Amino acid sequence: MLVLVLNPGSSSLKYSVRRLDSGKPGTGGQELARGAIERIGEGRGRRSHRGGLSHKRSNT
Repeated sequence: MLVLVLNPGSSSLKYSVRRLDSGKPGTGGQELARGAIERIGEGRGRRSHRGGLSHKRSNT
């Protein structure tokens, strides 16, 4: 099963996508991707994403 985990803050949003193994409850599963959008509304926002073999980071 794939699960999207969101962690919203006052000026950021962090996320991860995890694959949970039904045979091993409580392990947290395997992280497939993660990322963040930071400094929302502050003029110099930043986003990052990591998944598989790719890693991207940019300032906006």
